[in-house]
Amino acid sequence: MAKSNLRKRSKKMLVFGVFFLGLISCLAGQDNKSYVIRGRLIDSLNQEPLIFATIAVRRTSGTTFITGCSAGPEGYFETGSLQQGNYELQISALGYETETRVVDLKQDTDLGNIMLDQRIALLEEVTVAGERIKARQDAGITTYFMNEKIYRISNTGTDLLGYIPGIQIDLMKNISLNGNSGIMVLIDGRERDKNFINQLAPEKIDRVEIINVPSSRYDETVTGVINIILKEKTAEKVSGHFLADIPVFKSFVYSFPDFSADFRIRNLGFNVSYSGAFSYFDITESSFKKTETGPDVREMTSLQLVRQKDKSHSFHFGVDYRLNKHNEFSFYSFTNPFSREFDGDVEYQFSGMTTGEKLLKYSKNDTDRNLNSHFSLWYRHGSDKPGKELTAEINYSNFRACNGTKYISAHPGNEYSDEYSSLIRPLQNSFSFRLDYALPLSAGLKFDAGFKIRTQKMQDRMSDGFTYGENILAAYWSLAKKGLKYTVTGGMRAERSATGSGSRTVFSGITILPQLSVTRNLTEKQTLELSYNSTAYRPNIYELNPYTSFIDPLSVGTGNSELESEITHRVRLSWSRSSGNNFISPGVFHELENRSINRYAIVLDDGKVESLIANLGTISKTGVQFSGSVRINNLITVNPWFRVYNMHNSLNETARLNNMAVRHKMVVETSFSAIASFKNDLALSFQFQYKSPVIDMQSDFFSDPLWMISAEKSFLKKFKAGIVTALPFTRSFTWQGYKTKAGSLEMHNQGDLKLPVFPFWLKFSYKFNSGEKNRQSTGSREDIIKIPEKGF
Repeated sequence: MAKSNLRKRSKKMLVFGVFFLGLISCLAGQDNKSYVIRGRLIDSLNQEPLIFATIAVRRTSGTTFITGCSAGPEGYFETGSLQQGNYELQISALGYETETRVVDLKQDTDLGNIMLDQRIALLEEVTVAGERIKARQDAGITTYFMNEKIYRISNTGTDLLGYIPGIQIDLMKNISLNGNSGIMVLIDGRERDKNFINQLAPEKIDRVEIINVPSSRYDETVTGVINIILKEKTAEKVSGHFLADIPVFKSFVYSFPDFSADFRIRNLGFNVSYSGAFSYFDITESSFKKTETGPDVREMTSLQLVRQKDKSHSFHFGVDYRLNKHNEFSFYSFTNPFSREFDGDVEYQFSGMTTGEKLLKYSKNDTDRNLNSHFSLWYRHGSDKPGKELTAEINYSNFRACNGTKYISAHPGNEYSDEYSSLIRPLQNSFSFRLDYALPLSAGLKFDAGFKIRTQKMQDRMSDGFTYGENILAAYWSLAKKGLKYTVTGGMRAERSATGSGSRTVFSGITILPQLSVTRNLTEKQTLELSYNSTAYRPNIYELNPYTSFIDPLSVGTGNSELESEITHRVRLSWSRSSGNNFISPGVFHELENRSINRYAIVLDDGKVESLIANLGTISKTGVQFSGSVRINNLITVNPWFRVYNMHNSLNETARLNNMAVRHKMVVETSFSAIASFKNDLALSFQFQYKSPVIDMQSDFFSDPLWMISAEKSFLKKFKAGIVTALPFTRSFTWQGYKTKAGSLEMHNQGDLKLPVFPFWLKFSYKFNSGEKNRQSTGSREDIIKIPEKGF
């Protein structure tokens, strides 16, 4: 009996022992479980990710750090495995205040976005050896970081932009992004015109942001945004630079001189600058017209040998005042007198059943005087909450011009007129007020809203019957959510517009322009983005003016006061990858242009050709696109961009009544730049641009490839000298041409720029500075008038 009880007790003890050991094992297993802490570091001022910041980890009960990590290229960090307990994270980055976080770690913990405040300090200049990260893709923004190679080869801010993939700069310093000219150029988030960019010293630029899908806060006409971010130490008490372009050939004058100076006293800063543009070219413009009116077939061949005289002066003035860390004011103004005239000889060869063979010669004389002025007042009110701010802006712009052309016959007395002349005197005034509000709702969630009032009046002082007014009230909102894997941005812009000619209302209605972008972070170095947005193009005074002007003895041109705004929808899917100094981004896109504004030609009863303008239907583009920046070796970096797409049109009733046809065409656009940097501050560069023929509703447009080669040498870090050549050994460059064949009309026009065998010009620049270094702000600018292009 005793033995039996002993066995029972032994079994119970054994079971209890096994249970106890199992419990100890489970408890020990629980204590050995490990977790991680992750998050993302963001600059509280500009909402940019902070790269390579350090995160040190220690237990709250300890005094020494037990582990640590650093933030990756997109600002994300993740600690190593940590056991359950209380920890303190100390986050630090050069130039930022140290941030501390306490975590009670019981499971994997995501701290979300952690905002770091910039540390305000006066530091001596520090030279960082080596290359910076070349590019970064984040939530619809591609950021390109500048380096010594780009500084060496650039003399102005415009030069520097030419080495960014997707940005095209032509010989006349016109800026395009992904083939579109309807872009906005910003400095530190505030708009500037192209002339101000040209006088900006490259060394002041820290990085360039490309926004391919602008949010709803930007104006309805903006197809893309280039945001230039200046360095923290951009202006001393006195600083500036001077650039001189020196022509070598009398027949080929090409010069874009500029000067800028900044003065700063404590919180008050002044900026004055000048940008000039002078180009004198010999141009040959040939055209052919063939018309059929009944049995009569007329042909006209013309040849214009003219001298292009292009002159522009831009004077800029700005005042910045920082009342305190929460309140900042800025005043900015500019005035820009300019002209573009073509004077020379014109020869016309006629043939026809009723006219016979005739040769007419005329002298051509242009009168072109333009003055564009702008004034802007900007105010920002911030708060202690990072990212929360209110901005207000008032703009006033004025444009006035006198544009005329006169043809005088060299052999008067024929059946054609001895003189043809046309003259218009456009006047345009515009006023706008804008209010924007930004509010971070939570970590990674930001709300923006605002409204804009704009009113403008356009008239031709030569025609009492043309007075055109436009009133626009626009409101927008956008919401952006940033997470570890996804970033979603959505918004909408609504515009109530009323336009009229004289006392007659032409258009009144509401336009809705939505925007949506979804970005997926595949890895720290790879992203996938799907986006949609829509934009509107409003016709300018030259397109609206119904005044008829002579183009040549057989051609006239007329505007249309009843044009409606053009609406374009864009869908884009892109993948991007960054690795060290290399960045690539392929993608696909689709664009649909509704109520497309196009010029078209018709044959009148007397055999003359009239050029009209109207909304003629839709034009679509569907294709692929690629951009990138690749470092070949320590010396050479290349920046390719191209897109290939199919253009296709669809006709409305007006187009069909004028015998237009459905058309489609494959188009190739490309730009390419390469930089080679050598010792002794010597740099070489090559730039290439080409666009194959494109179509509209009635015509094909074409131009020749453009390429430039330059060499730059720096001396004593203040002086720079260089030589630039464009299109060597070509002798002739077709800058613009078109072909039209529609029913009884056939036309061909081509403008050729005549070049020396080896055209080149010299560059010299000098920069100066003195005093302590501070941060300067910039005023804003809104351009209200688009001048139609003529000449090269």
